[in-house]
Amino acid sequence: MGFRQIDWKAKLRPLYKMGTRLPPVVRSLVGCALIGGGLLGVLVPVLGFWMVPLGAVFIALDVPPARRRVETWLEPDERATSTAVR
Repeated sequence: MGFRQIDWKAKLRPLYKMGTRLPPVVRSLVGCALIGGGLLGVLVPVLGFWMVPLGAVFIALDVPPARRRVETWLEPDERATSTAVR
C-alpha cells in the first residue's frame, strides 16, 4: 500500500474521539507538545512532521469553528462507501 492510498481520516478518527474525552487544558498541552515534537522532527529522526497536523487537530477541539471544520473533514465519505447505482 502506497502513501497516497492510506486512509488518513480513518486513522485520525480514533485519536480524535480519544481527544474529546480529555479536559481542554490537557488537549491543548498535548497539541502543543505534538506540534513541538513535529518541528523537532527535523533534528531527531524518531519524531516526524506527522505530529504537527495531529497536534493541530487536538488544539482545534477547543476552537468551535475549527472543531466543526475538523468534524466535517473526518466524517466518512458517503460517496466513496455508497454502492448505489444512479
